[in-house]
Amino acid sequence: MLAAEVVVAVTAEGVDEVLAIERACYARHMSDQDILTTALALPAPERARLAHELIVSLDGAEDPSSAEAWIAEIGRRAREVEEGSAVLEEWSMVRERLAARRRARRSP
Repeated sequence: MLAAEVVVAVTAEGVDEVLAIERACYARHMSDQDILTTALALPAPERARLAHELIVSLDGAEDPSSAEAWIAEIGRRAREVEEGSAVLEEWSMVRERLAARRRARRSP
């Protein structure tokens, strides 16, 4: 499959079609630069989806215990807010503190 054929397949069938093409096919017929050029020719929504799929592919397997731990932590924090034991801050103060940190990092 040549680069031009991939563009046609992508525009006609969507990104799923390109993602389904075996990696070996790319290795035989397209250089990394050809793949990049083809991907950059996609419409913005399809480029975004392709970028998302590439980023997701870099992640390892999801740790089920991690998801459970986050659910428990969110529940704990919600209970603290409801019980009045949580230390709360005004969003405007949090936003200013974050902006100050960002400014400090940009300053030499």
